[in-house]
Amino acid sequence: MEYIGYQDQTHSSQNMFRTMLKAISFPGSIFTVPENLETDNVLYSSTANIIFTLFDIDTKIFIDSEKRSKVQNFITFNTNANCIEKSNHCDFAIIQNKEFNIENFNLGTDEYPDNSSTIIIEVEDLVNGEELIIEGPGIEKTKSISPTNLPKNFQSQWQNNNFIFPRGVDLILTCKDNFFCLPRTSKVFK
Repeated sequence: MEYIGYQDQTHSSQNMFRTMLKAISFPGSIFTVPENLETDNVLYSSTANIIFTLFDIDTKIFIDSEKRSKVQNFITFNTNANCIEKSNHCDFAIIQNKEFNIENFNLGTDEYPDNSSTIIIEVEDLVNGEELIIEGPGIEKTKSISPTNLPKNFQSQWQNNNFIFPRGVDLILTCKDNFFCLPRTSKVFK
C-alpha cells in the first residue's frame, strides 16, 4: 500500500483543522476540504482529510462498513490508529452503512462528556435527502439540511442524544470533498 496522506503534513493538517473549527462553529454549513486526496474508493476525500488531521496512534476507531478491512488497512497504514471492535469504546467511528444507532457509541460521562465518540458518516449526498431543520448554537434561527443515508429513526435518536446533554455524540457527515458537522448542541426537527 502506498502512503496517500498530506505531502506537507504540518501545514495541510493545520489548514484542515481550521476548516473543521469553522464547520463545528456553523452546524449544517457545507465546507469543502482544502486538499483532494485519492483513496482508491475506500473513503471519501473529505473523510481522509479528517483522518489525517485528527487520528494518531492513540486514537481508537470503530468501522462499520462492507469494506471494513480496506478501511482499516487505510487507517492503520497511514495513521497507525487503533481499530477496535466495540463501538462503545471508540473515540471516532467511520460509518458507511445506512443503519446505525447512536446509543451504541461512547456517550461520555457527566464528568467527562468530551470522552464521547465523534461519528463520521459517509453519505451519498449532503443536499438531496429528506429535509431536516436544525437549530442551536452557531445557527442564526434555523437551517435546513438534507443528507441521504441516515437511519429511518434518526430524528428520535438525535432527540435522545440532545436529552443526555452534556453527554452525547457529535456527527460529521461527509460526501466526496465536502462535509458538515452536527454537534450534540444542535436540535433536529422535520
